[in-house]
This record gives sequence, C-alpha cells and structure tokens, in this order.
Amino acid sequence: MKMNNEIRALVLELDRKQRVTIDKIDNVNARIDSISDEIREIILLCNDVKSALN
Repeated sequence: MKMNNEIRALVLELDRKQRVTIDKIDNVNARIDSISDEIREIILLCNDVKSALN
C-alpha cells in the first residue's frame, strides 16, 4: 500500500511539473507571436520609408 501511495505521489508531481512546463511553453509561444507581430510592423514601416525615399 505504501508503494502505491509513493507512486501516486510521484505521478501527481510529474503531472504538476508537466502542467507548469506546458504553461511556460505557452507563455514563450505568446511572446514569440508578439515579437513576430512587432517585426511585421517594423518591416511595413521600413517599406513605407523606402517607398517615400524612392
């Protein structure tokens, strides 16, 4: 019975760590999306400036 409790505790801890890891990955992905949006805006601005200079 003690072994089952230890295994259950380990499984719960692994599940918690997995959820934390997934949350961190989701946060990183959101930041990447945000940076990508900013890069697209910068490219558009650069293209506008380039057109104005030509």
